[in-house]
Amino acid sequence: MATVLAVFAHPDDEAWAAAGTLARLADHHRVVIAAATAGEAGVDRRPPEDAARQPLAEARRREFAASCAVIGAEPRVLGLPDGALEDLGPAAVEALVDELEPALVVTLGDDGGYGHRDHLAVTGWLRALAHARGIPLATAVFPPELFRPIYRALKKTGIVKAGLQTLGGEPAVRVTIDPAVRVAALACHRSQFRGGPMSLLPGLEQLTDVEGWDVTGASPLDAIVD
Repeated sequence: MATVLAVFAHPDDEAWAAAGTLARLADHHRVVIAAATAGEAGVDRRPPEDAARQPLAEARRREFAASCAVIGAEPRVLGLPDGALEDLGPAAVEALVDELEPALVVTLGDDGGYGHRDHLAVTGWLRALAHARGIPLATAVFPPELFRPIYRALKKTGIVKAGLQTLGGEPAVRVTIDPAVRVAALACHRSQFRGGPMSLLPGLEQLTDVEGWDVTGASPLDAIVD
């Protein structure tokens, strides 16, 4: 059985970015989803009593595992420092690629969805590794300007890369998904989406039953594209 490896910066990225496509791939392939960090630097939106009982990183690891179970994937958390990925090299991801020898690697596109520096670092690592190893690469493409509101909201924090002129675009291929899978995966991340994912990522309602991708190379994704 061929292995599909998806790598994202944080727990929850897999849910809004790729849950439906990865669930379809998991019907016929081994799917491993890696979160580079445990998301420990994220905002904690849990009730105070829950936050007092369990550190955020531990909660997000559990949420990530639950989301991967919804998708039908194996979870891996690499434990790299949240918020500092652009200062690191790709060694941890490279080791995972060496271990799994994937037939396809999956991640966010060159805009990182909304320009998050950690997202951009992971995409850079995967793009370089895929090119060097000759591994097919699929990067997520969202409707044009979908995430512009969150990009504007985060510009002053330094979390996102300044000067991004274009977000999203037209994907090379589209995959029809079950939107209930995305909803269920997102629901696992209660520490981040206590008020529902729409409250933090406005425009997600535009993502219905299709996920878009740019793809290099022949891969298991070919069998499920529209």
